[in-house]
Amino acid sequence: MKRTFLIPLLGVVASAVLAVEGAPPEPVTPPIEVPVIAPVPEHGHFRAVYRVSNPYDKPFRVTDVGVSCSCLSYRLSERVIPVGGSIAFEAEADPDGRSGVNDFDYLLLSDREDQAPLRIPVQFTVVGDVTVDWIPEPVPQGLIGRPADADYRDWTRYSVSLRQARKRPPSFVIRVGSDAPPAGGLQVLDVQVPLPWQVDRTQQEDGSWILRLRLADGQRVPEPAGGGYDQRPITVLTNHPKKPTVTLLVTTMDLGANR
Repeated sequence: MKRTFLIPLLGVVASAVLAVEGAPPEPVTPPIEVPVIAPVPEHGHFRAVYRVSNPYDKPFRVTDVGVSCSCLSYRLSERVIPVGGSIAFEAEADPDGRSGVNDFDYLLLSDREDQAPLRIPVQFTVVGDVTVDWIPEPVPQGLIGRPADADYRDWTRYSVSLRQARKRPPSFVIRVGSDAPPAGGLQVLDVQVPLPWQVDRTQQEDGSWILRLRLADGQRVPEPAGGGYDQRPITVLTNHPKKPTVTLLVTTMDLGANR
């Protein structure tokens, strides 16, 4: 079987792609102690330490390490696996853009022709980020531009800009942007809302949540003064393992001529 691995060349900073073609003998999977691996957030970092044993009757000297993906890196506690012994192998990966179950391989190469390369299979699940999007609705008559925007600001915050909010406060959809949501699906546990706003929330068949922003009874839209703006945070509590809190920074723009 032909398989392509990235093999670092000694004395060279860059890596080259080398094909391991049926390299007699075929790679073998040695006895490995696999750690318990928790789901990894998409913008986090995967790291796990495996205990790799020597299946041969002679010491196994690691001369090179191949990886099946450029997203992988590693650290070795030792370069020689003694007979009957083992070494710690630390695997790391960048999970960005890799939502779902990921399967990769490392290949430990020996300096002996009678020792097949040792294959270390690595599997981890990446839980996608929580995303917030404004739901487009018909633009109120006389309004120039979009009535609302929802933009990613940083790890836990989204900027929500409102215009013409008095006529129709907008709705937002919150979802996990991947095919690997938390166990049981994404749950919106609570929404902490400052006056004058209230939020009605409903879960959709696809697992996403609709947050409908509205004015509380007897309340008025905040009046930004002198061309400025009014900003109030809405905190959404979820069951996402790495992003349990999402904040919507609701900014009401000066309505000006569009009142």
